[in-house]
Amino acid sequence: MATMCPKCRTGKVGKRNGMVACENYKVSNKNKKIVSVGKCSFHIFYAQNFWESNRVLSDEEMRQLIAGEVLENSIGETLQLDLKQEHCVFVKKEAKEYEDL
Repeated sequence: MATMCPKCRTGKVGKRNGMVACENYKVSNKNKKIVSVGKCSFHIFYAQNFWESNRVLSDEEMRQLIAGEVLENSIGETLQLDLKQEHCVFVKKEAKEYEDL
C-alpha cells in the first residue's frame, strides 16, 4: 500500500493482521488490555461488520477511505475517515435518514 499515514504524516501505512496500520503503530498487552505504545495510533480494520454485515473492505476501498473519500454501502450508509478518534477506530459510520411512516 505504501501510503503516507494521514494521522502522524511521518510513517507509511501498510497491511498487517487484517488491518492497515501506520508503521509507527505498536500495541502491547498489559494486564489483559491491549494498549497503544507506539508513536502513532492509526489503524483501520478490513472487517467493517458494524457498517454492513460480513463486510470486508477491499484494498481499493481502503485506499479510497485513507484518501478521504466517502464509501457508501448498498443501503445508503456511509463510511469515512475520522482522524479525530484517539486510540480507537478511525472511521465514522453515518446511517441513512429514513422517512417517518
